Amino acid sequence: MKRIRYMIALLCSFQLMAQSVSFKAKGPNVVSVNEQFEFSYEVNAQGNNLKPGNMSDFNILQGPYSSSSSSISVINGQVQQSMSISYTYVLSAKKAGKFTIGAASITIQGKEYSSNALTIEVVAGNGGSQGNNQSNSNTIQNIDDKDVFVRLETNKKSVYKGEAIVANIKLYTKVQLQQLSDFKIPQFDGFWKEDLDTPNQRVEWRRENVNGEIYHAAVISQCLLMPQKSGEITIKAISMEVIALQEVKQKRRKNPFNDPFLDDFFNESSYQRVNKALKSAPVKIQVKEIPDAAQALGDFTLSSQISKTELKANESITLKITVAGKGNLKMVEPFKMEFPADFEVFDPETKQNLKVTSVGISGSKTFEYVVIARHEGTFEIPGVSLDCFDPTTGKLKHLSTKAYTIKVAKGDGSTTVTGVDHSQNKEDIKFIGKDIRYIKTNNFALHKGDPTWFGSLSFYLGYVFTSGAFVFLFVFLRKRRLENEDLVGMRKKKAGAMARKRLKTAEQFLQENNSSKFYTELLQGIWGYLGDKLNLQKSDLSKEKIRQALADRRVSTEGIAQLIRIMEKCEMAQYAPLGNNNSLSEDYQASVEVITQLEGEIKAS
Repeated sequence: MKRIRYMIALLCSFQLMAQSVSFKAKGPNVVSVNEQFEFSYEVNAQGNNLKPGNMSDFNILQGPYSSSSSSISVINGQVQQSMSISYTYVLSAKKAGKFTIGAASITIQGKEYSSNALTIEVVAGNGGSQGNNQSNSNTIQNIDDKDVFVRLETNKKSVYKGEAIVANIKLYTKVQLQQLSDFKIPQFDGFWKEDLDTPNQRVEWRRENVNGEIYHAAVISQCLLMPQKSGEITIKAISMEVIALQEVKQKRRKNPFNDPFLDDFFNESSYQRVNKALKSAPVKIQVKEIPDAAQALGDFTLSSQISKTELKANESITLKITVAGKGNLKMVEPFKMEFPADFEVFDPETKQNLKVTSVGISGSKTFEYVVIARHEGTFEIPGVSLDCFDPTTGKLKHLSTKAYTIKVAKGDGSTTVTGVDHSQNKEDIKFIGKDIRYIKTNNFALHKGDPTWFGSLSFYLGYVFTSGAFVFLFVFLRKRRLENEDLVGMRKKKAGAMARKRLKTAEQFLQENNSSKFYTELLQGIWGYLGDKLNLQKSDLSKEKIRQALADRRVSTEGIAQLIRIMEKCEMAQYAPLGNNNSLSEDYQASVEVITQLEGEIKAS
């Protein structure tokens, strides 16, 4: 067992010696005066004789104190060990400004290694603490626009047409955020947009100085924009909503010792969710026009490659043209090649190996042309050219490829004949016998063909009838559609029919001598008719409004009075039975007459 442990330890030591040594200085990029922060050196191997950089611009409050971690794993029979040792200091800044902590050194296995230097910006203020909006009462102050905001930041404000711009949607906050929602990104009108993936799909927060105040900032979305037109283009605002957690301190008990150190014990805190709508300012980009002769934008190289220059007839060759470099490669189209007429040409195949990063689009784009030489002879495939404009130098560069001389020998089954037009092949020659017919020279009879229906009288009559039917159907359907769209008109138009339907139900109760249900149905029929005819909602139906609406439509006073009497009688009959079957018949007939009278008078008005 001890021997196995010894072997593992020996293998680990060899693994550690083989790996590269990493020695880095880590700390915040911005702090405030008198703010305490941690500064550390991290190394992935055991070392000694640590010599830190110059920290004279900072107060060393604690340290250095060290901590270490290690892990061992065996993968496919190979032992791998990782180690991390940290040397940490607690510092505070003495004054505002930018200060650099120089490189440190450490000795590992007799060799000295140096770390990176680290520049820290120091600002005056409270370090962007979250206590600005906290309250010692049970209420909480609203979060203002200075506590959390969003910006659209671009690395360039003036570019050429087609030049890449890196656009970052960046969130700044001095309060604790819990959630982002309702994130609306504009369409970026006038730009070609390429999304950039965030490394590891994680949002990395960093401290940044904004107008002398420290914020926690993070890029929540990043994309590449390429303007497609010249002039001034405005990128519209970005909107989102955030939910922040705000601490509310509630003083429950009085501190009997009057010792500030014990205030946290006697005070209780709670957190409240606060919604905040954010909107960025629009960004204006000035886009300059590129020269008219430019076919692409970027720093490119142009090369070509051919599979062979000597072949037999009916054999194929492959020509590859590659554009490589950094720039707007996605806009480079296949070249228009001028191949000899004797070559059969297929559509080019495009292969691209592109990488979209925050520095732009880079890689290569290859156009592969496959051609077949159909006849023997010596031919030339001319080179191609590309005029590209480099935005970094502002100059137009002309690129070109060389021409290729192709020698085609006679192949098996070739129909090549010296002095004959080579634009024809065997298939074309075979087709000639079918395409050309000899002229007949002997006597032959001519006869008149059968009359056709086209141009006859029945043809024109059918045409007129079909056109008329189409016009009639179009007018009818259009009128029907307009009537259906006029809901109020349809309701008024069908009011009489609906009333007769309701009265028919009342007539059934009349025959059954059921006075209660008869008067109920009769009253509902009258109410429904008036609501449809006068375009009144059920909530607006009252005798006063009905009387006024009928008077406005110039209905006679006698007709209105007769209608109101019938309605009152129907209401009374619901609570106290009235009359006999003869009385029901009279009331039914009177209702029919008054509705018929209203139909005529309202139509006339």
